[in-house]
Amino acid sequence: MAQETRAQLYTKILANLPDNTTEQITPATDRAVEDAEVESCFNLLDDDATKVNYSPTTSADWSPEGDPSEVGEGLDILAARTGKNPSDNIAYVSTTGSDVSGLSEVGNPLKPFATFAAALNALPNTSSNCIVKALGGDYTQDIVLNSGTAKSKCALVLEGVTITGRISISSGNSDISIFLNGSTITNSVTTSTISISCGSGNNFIYGGTVINNNAGGKCLEGSNAGVKNVIGTKFEAQLNCLVNCETFNFVKCDFNSQSICISRTNNSEFYGCNIISATNNGFRSENTSCKLYNCFIQGGTNGIQGENSLVGYFNNCFIQGLNGLCMRIGNSPNELFFKDCDLIGSSDCIEYSNNVSRLATTNHIFQNCKMYAGAGGDIFNEGNYASTDLGNTQVINCVYNKAFSPTTAPLQKIFEYNKVEIAGLQEPLK
Repeated sequence: MAQETRAQLYTKILANLPDNTTEQITPATDRAVEDAEVESCFNLLDDDATKVNYSPTTSADWSPEGDPSEVGEGLDILAARTGKNPSDNIAYVSTTGSDVSGLSEVGNPLKPFATFAAALNALPNTSSNCIVKALGGDYTQDIVLNSGTAKSKCALVLEGVTITGRISISSGNSDISIFLNGSTITNSVTTSTISISCGSGNNFIYGGTVINNNAGGKCLEGSNAGVKNVIGTKFEAQLNCLVNCETFNFVKCDFNSQSICISRTNNSEFYGCNIISATNNGFRSENTSCKLYNCFIQGGTNGIQGENSLVGYFNNCFIQGLNGLCMRIGNSPNELFFKDCDLIGSSDCIEYSNNVSRLATTNHIFQNCKMYAGAGGDIFNEGNYASTDLGNTQVINCVYNKAFSPTTAPLQKIFEYNKVEIAGLQEPLK
């Protein structure tokens, strides 16, 4: 016999089990009713959930799969969402999570932790290949990886969140990746918003916006241990965007500071970055042995302030001082090379201070550059070279917007090759 609906069963009962005033009920008619009920009712011992029809109370709860038509289909959807084998190496954090044992569980997104500290402590330490993942929302807390929670090959997945606090990664950690796409991290104290002092390995920051709103604070600070790679991240600071950042690679990053934008950053490379200071210098002294490619550098005063140890390589960069020099070159004991750059000062373009001290084998080179000086300014403004300065400056295939004659011998330090002077040459717009 087939399963029947309640209405069909009621009809059969009325037909087969009347009032029986004339003995119409027979064993056969009674068995027909009993058999129909047995076939149509759910039996806990014999039947599985697929035989029970199901009508969802809230249809939206089943998106995107759609409403299940029976209990079995609903259980399949729930099983797929929950997962059968939670990973021991991933911990979830939520604004509605809990750090209480039993209410939080490693590997289970349905039982997230409330704090990043608890999530990190719950994961294995060194060589763990672990993940800490934020499940969206606004967080007011710090994220600290110190020697007590040292991790290797660990990913902090902080995408699509807002964090008020700071990230600090000390020595003992290595190969740490921080994913910030769609996120903002804001810090309002003097300590750096992100501090990275990782050990060996490659460490990464991807995307996001990093802010420090303190007049004495920094966005990013790092040591010279390990290689750090920062890709597509925006930095906004009241003081420094970068300070003490050793051995970093910055790719398509934006740096915006109300004061000195980048300071004391050595042995680092910049690719396609925008470096802007609203009121001070874009690229400050003590940035030694850096390489910049296709970068935009602009200072509210000088584009580059190289009073101490400015050393580096600049290729196809736009460098501008809005209310001062394009750059001031001070104590530069090693090579300084500009190639295919636009160099713009509102007064002088390049100024050599009187404390430049180069070795005899050291030359500063400007090659294939366009150089612009403002009204009343010079292309090169030369100070009194120190007796210890044994190097020279070579200007090769460059274009000036006004005439310039180097200081006459024996003080001459600037040697020009194939220069072109075009009076009134217009500055490029960027």
